[in-house]
Amino acid sequence: MADINDTSVGRLTMNSAKRHNQLQVEKSPLQVALKSRRWRAVFGLVAALIFFINVPLFHLVPLKAKQQQTAESVFNAQRYVDVLWQKLLGEASNRAIDVTELMAALQKNPESAAQQFGYRLGIGSNTAFFARGSGEVSAISDESITIRVSAETPFDLVIELGPVFSNSIRDGSGLLNISDFTNTQHFNAISSDINRRVEEQVLPTLQQAAQVGMQVHFTGGIEVATEDGPLTSLTLVPVLIEWL
Repeated sequence: MADINDTSVGRLTMNSAKRHNQLQVEKSPLQVALKSRRWRAVFGLVAALIFFINVPLFHLVPLKAKQQQTAESVFNAQRYVDVLWQKLLGEASNRAIDVTELMAALQKNPESAAQQFGYRLGIGSNTAFFARGSGEVSAISDESITIRVSAETPFDLVIELGPVFSNSIRDGSGLLNISDFTNTQHFNAISSDINRRVEEQVLPTLQQAAQVGMQVHFTGGIEVATEDGPLTSLTLVPVLIEWL
């Protein structure tokens, strides 16, 4: 009886082992699949982390920098000068220095006159002034119109009729400061548009109406290189011409 029981127990043990091994064999494909999926998930997560580190979903830009980018992208010199031009005819013209006072100061001490009445963008650059006055047309040519200004020492004011290449109005008016512009191209574009308006609106009217002996009132920019020495005449870029 004992042998039968031992044999039965042995058989039961062997059968259990076989079933256990069968279960292990049956589970192996599932385990492999699960293991494979886990590795794929791990690799996917690592790849996603690397991607988001190098290409973040959100790009933070400081508010001031964003405002600057927006302003630069929409800047329009023509619209800007539309507003500025009215200030040149109003605010700047009202406080423009009398041209006879300016000439006297320049003849006496150019550097002192530059510091007192003018605007200079950089060290060693020309000085720009915004002046007004009256005089008599004394000469007319295809290139220029000369106005004789009465003063203790009379002098000539020359208005050139060709293309305008000057910053005298922009700088001499004192209305603009280059430090207010992060893009110097915008600052230069303002001067170009001012000059274009002078060429298209002011100079043609002056040239058509001017006659020798006529009395005229003028307002505009004057640019002077202080190292030029004693001055006998000034060159004006006009924003306003009125016949008296």
